[in-house]
Amino acid sequence: MIKNIIKTSIFTSIVLLFVQCFAKNIENDVETINIDIDKSVLVNETDIIKSIRILRVEEDTTAHLQWIMKLQGAADELYILNKIMAGEQIFKLDSKGQIKGVLSNNGEGPGEYINMVDFDIDPINRDIWIVDSGKKALHIYTQDFIFKETRTFRLDTVQEVLLSFAPWSSNELVIQRNTNLYFEGYNFKIALVDREGGLLQKYIPFDEPVIGGGGSHFRLQRFEEFVDFMPRFSDEIFRIEKDSCYKKYNIAFDKPVISIGTKNPSFDLMGEVFNQSFYESSNLIMIKYIYNQEVFESFYNKKDKTVTTIKTYQKKVGQEFMGLNRNVIGFLDEQLVYSTTGLDLKNVIQELDPEGEKLLNRDTLTSEKVENDGVSYLLFISF
Repeated sequence: MIKNIIKTSIFTSIVLLFVQCFAKNIENDVETINIDIDKSVLVNETDIIKSIRILRVEEDTTAHLQWIMKLQGAADELYILNKIMAGEQIFKLDSKGQIKGVLSNNGEGPGEYINMVDFDIDPINRDIWIVDSGKKALHIYTQDFIFKETRTFRLDTVQEVLLSFAPWSSNELVIQRNTNLYFEGYNFKIALVDREGGLLQKYIPFDEPVIGGGGSHFRLQRFEEFVDFMPRFSDEIFRIEKDSCYKKYNIAFDKPVISIGTKNPSFDLMGEVFNQSFYESSNLIMIKYIYNQEVFESFYNKKDKTVTTIKTYQKKVGQEFMGLNRNVIGFLDEQLVYSTTGLDLKNVIQELDPEGEKLLNRDTLTSEKVENDGVSYLLFISF
């Protein structure tokens, strides 16, 4: 392990390559995902879901999940990035949902982080790497959350906050930089670096200006051979490989989409699609977005090229329509993971499995804990 990455200049011995993406160079490789919002249905009107498994997170007085942002798996253990008012935490769970450890080191001292925005598991030694946007650094911990070291990457003369990160291979990491707009000197959004902090390659995975935060943990999706990236408020997904960067998917909505940089949308906006994000597995791409005050989820099957668009279930409370409280965390292998609470669990299951044919552990719903249970539940959905 390198104790101090920048003892000497890391740029003197690096031959740096720069790759900008242009879809016109490989137009035949661009796949179009056609989304017809008018043909959207409730999830219980489709056969897209094959099975559902419920996992109750066994919380205690010292550990409480409020906003689950990301989930990663390692062997029989799950790691959850949880955001609370006091900061961010990572929970370590066993296969039964028991909490086996909590990383909660908010602070400015050694081994502490100011603002954890992303994390991943090192495929080499299973260490936990976290992105600290406050210190502009990566912190490394063991699987039991023992601090090992901090690595700071000087990627450019302009220091930017790191936004997300993914270990790519035994010696390479992919990191995303929180650069909002094109400006004079703008020269990369995503970088490939080695584990010593050396900058190997720069990418701008789009050929138009992009406004806003530009991404978060769910907009940079890493696979063994490539990384897919979706800029904020975009209708395109770009693919980054070791020596190339190109547009892979074009998302063709049947409704107007907010143009980049034209307005600052809110949930009250009508008539335009906005706040697009994506989650991806080997077989599926799920695109989540807002249109006319409703949240939609469109599933694209990579094999048969079909699209199933689901509108969120809504129930009327007084004069307001309220959606059910189920939040997408992302794919774990080929299963899509939602989070909810015991207070909403039965309604969510009724929405996903009204006939009671797909839930594998229905006995969970009969537990006396469920009715007034405010703790978190994870739903593992197979397609």
